Amino acid sequence: MFPDLPLAAWRDTRDTLQSYCNILGAIRCQQMPRLRHYAHCSLHVTGRGLTTTPFPLGSAIVELRIDLVSHELELLTTAGATARRPLEGQSAAALYGQIVAMVEGLGHRLEMEELETAVSEGSWDTAAVHRYWAALSRLHLVFQRFKGEQRKESSPVQLWPHHFDLAMLLFSGRRVEGEDPNDEDSADERMNFGFSTGDGGLSEPYFYITAWKSPDGLTKLPLPDSAHWHTEGWTGAILPYDTLRRHRSGENILLHFFRETRDGISSLRRG
Repeated sequence: MFPDLPLAAWRDTRDTLQSYCNILGAIRCQQMPRLRHYAHCSLHVTGRGLTTTPFPLGSAIVELRIDLVSHELELLTTAGATARRPLEGQSAAALYGQIVAMVEGLGHRLEMEELETAVSEGSWDTAAVHRYWAALSRLHLVFQRFKGEQRKESSPVQLWPHHFDLAMLLFSGRRVEGEDPNDEDSADERMNFGFSTGDGGLSEPYFYITAWKSPDGLTKLPLPDSAHWHTEGWTGAILPYDTLRRHRSGENILLHFFRETRDGISSLRRG
């Protein structure tokens, strides 16, 4: 169900894939109509990888996909045109150049206001990408199941390129006291449920739950077995990814972590 994903074993490939996602996310962010909580800047999981979803480009409607099965970048239009390029560890700058060329080859034009791209070559370990895809595709379904249980408003299950995490927001419907009610980022009370492949603060893959704003006594809230509170740099509940690998019912372990922590935070907010 859940393959081994030690970050040290595929960090260079992970960073390369993340840089590709940053390119697609930046394009989608500039071309899509604005959505709440920057949802127009994220990517979405498909049956074979990640997508920008269709976005307008002049008179055309275009979609960019990262195929993690065939290791290709794919461009499609609603008019039926397609173009593909292999993913083989080229730099993000090179990938962006290929996207521009594909768009022009289909008779359209891509103009970006600002785009930061790494100039160094990347790395592409196909076996590591397949392991990540096996985990991501399964976890996406677990997140969707959790989302389907919610009666309150929730965001799409989406991948954020800047931190390379799969995540979903759950809104309480209340405003945060003392915050500008017109600023949705600070005014909307919410929880964030996510999966990270690891980062500078936590070097192994993990699941997290954060709350805005954090209610009093948050870190004293009891957590399910194997979970703990993280308080260095940011505050949130953590469940190591490897916990799922040690149990036959890994999906249920994750759902229990999400449900119990959600209910505990909601209880604290009610006072």
